[in-house]
Amino acid sequence: MPDLAPHAYLMHGMWCTGQHLEPLAAALRQMDLITHAPTLPLHRHGLDRDLRNNLGRHSLRDYLRFHLNQIRQLKLESPPVLVGHSMGGLLAQMAATEIEVAGLVLLAPASPAGINIIRPSSTLATSHILARPAFWRRANRPPRWHARYGLFHGMDAFTREQQQQQLVHESGRAYFEIVFWWLDRNRASAVDAAKVAAPVLVIAGDRDRIITPAVARKVYRLYRDARLVMLPELGHMMLYEDGAEQIYPPIEHWWRSIQRRAPATPEAGGADIRAD
Repeated sequence: MPDLAPHAYLMHGMWCTGQHLEPLAAALRQMDLITHAPTLPLHRHGLDRDLRNNLGRHSLRDYLRFHLNQIRQLKLESPPVLVGHSMGGLLAQMAATEIEVAGLVLLAPASPAGINIIRPSSTLATSHILARPAFWRRANRPPRWHARYGLFHGMDAFTREQQQQQLVHESGRAYFEIVFWWLDRNRASAVDAAKVAAPVLVIAGDRDRIITPAVARKVYRLYRDARLVMLPELGHMMLYEDGAEQIYPPIEHWWRSIQRRAPATPEAGGADIRAD
């Protein structure tokens, strides 16, 4: 295996931009990793109706092509670590079947086709999407109540308001491909887990109402060299919640173990690993 270049490529989640991952990128830079956190196309404020309609029809496979092109343009000499949050965690899994990677860090990752992501809490949190006619070809943005329930319930009022203002529109088609994968003829969210040989670190919050602990555990079980860290009292937008400092030590320990060419095992580092 070639020497690992210290590059981490970060993939943001739904309704977010690359800037949402800056707290994580800053922590990775402290671990001597060079970070890249691009924003997906049309994920910005001020979209007119035509652009929102365009965004609404974007597929996960469109997002995957964007990320693969971005990575190739970096012309890295060694495989990068892919880091993804939520939908970005699914895109990282998809990308790892297409290119060589040094490892995967998946924070509250959306699950590939074959895993039922639907839970009462996630359905309630995204019911604003389901209530819209033909939601699978329309862009959406969480209203304040839905965002507070599903995304921001672990934040103080000031941070919650800041985060609400930063949310952008997201593709209804991408949501459909993740949540209703069994109806998607193109199987856009499918991942051949056998093709992922790199170490995988899954980090989940036990108060997550979007990607529940049970879903995160099923993602973890897909991979043969994987570690699961379940963090207490954290929800879906864990990077901005009280207790976010818990996220970074397990990542650093996992990354150092890769640098030493040692396997990352569930016992390493004394992480809080619990049953659902």
